[in-house]
Amino acid sequence: MTATQAAFTTTAHIDLNGNWAVAPGDLRQIVGNTGNVNGVRLTMNAPIVPNRPHFIQSTFLSGGGAETLRQRFGGAGVSPAASALTTENRPIFQWHQAPEVTGAYTFVELKPDNDAYAQQITSVAAYDLGSSDPATVACDVVLCLGDSNMSNAVSDLVSLNNLETPFDGRVWYMPSLRAAPTFANTMSARHIPQPAFEPVQSAAGAFLMSPLMAFGARFAPWSAARGRPLLLFSLGDSGSGLNNTQAGAKLRPCRPPDQECGTKWWP
Repeated sequence: MTATQAAFTTTAHIDLNGNWAVAPGDLRQIVGNTGNVNGVRLTMNAPIVPNRPHFIQSTFLSGGGAETLRQRFGGAGVSPAASALTTENRPIFQWHQAPEVTGAYTFVELKPDNDAYAQQITSVAAYDLGSSDPATVACDVVLCLGDSNMSNAVSDLVSLNNLETPFDGRVWYMPSLRAAPTFANTMSARHIPQPAFEPVQSAAGAFLMSPLMAFGARFAPWSAARGRPLLLFSLGDSGSGLNNTQAGAKLRPCRPPDQECGTKWWP
């Protein structure tokens, strides 16, 4: 979609499906529409290419209760999608690994789970990430080591008010999954790289800000100049040390020839 299509300043590509209303910058379901939960469909300028990873993101204004929405592709069957909570004034996303993209889909569909969905949707965007997929493209790899700071277990909750780093399809990350094999909040699975988008998976599993995004946004242009995307290994684990112990590193006296006594961390 073009920028004006993504932001609803043009609307010819939108199929309201008997259940939605649209104005520039504002897309919302007709609440209480007698059980009608049809999704709104936004036609793309060309069908997507199957067997390549894809990414959908939407932004919302905060609303009422615990309302959920599915973002998916359609037009040649439908792609799988998880229901995402949309009441926390933050962007939501749906990403598809390449094997999940089985059709040359022609539209993006936003489908509520009930007929009381009252959120105001302000933008929708979709991306083909085949050119940066770590499964098929050589990447610059950076190890992001640390404890709770690196795992964003102590950060602020992500919101549209504090989100400073926009999505960059050149930046991927390998989530830190020492504690659990999956995290539903971020669709993370152990040892599976995924696009970096706030909130990235944290050790706490919450919707928190991450240093990975801020670093990746600044490092990505350097990698791009080398003709590569960027893959960040998130190795932060709350309370852990550099030698994989919970006790953490100890501050010890310097060892020759170091002259910065008292400032070196030794495992």
